[in-house]
Amino acid sequence: MSRGVAVTAIFAFLASWNEFLFALLLTAVKAQTVPIFIADFQTQYGLQWGPMTAMATLYSIPVILLTLVLQRRIVAGLTLGAVKG
Repeated sequence: MSRGVAVTAIFAFLASWNEFLFALLLTAVKAQTVPIFIADFQTQYGLQWGPMTAMATLYSIPVILLTLVLQRRIVAGLTLGAVKG
């Protein structure tokens, strides 16, 4: 796989990871995505900070690990079209 295709795949994954608006409008109560589930920690009495923070942390771990593992390819893809000289 070329570097450009790999970086495009990584950016597509990161962009689709948190599609909050589509999930909010198109999912039912029994089929919520994680961002919608995290947003449901807001009640009429305020935010439930503990569970919301824990769930957001668990939700962000795969993206952080993917970025750390593929960091060299991300930088190579970003600089692939740079002008040398």
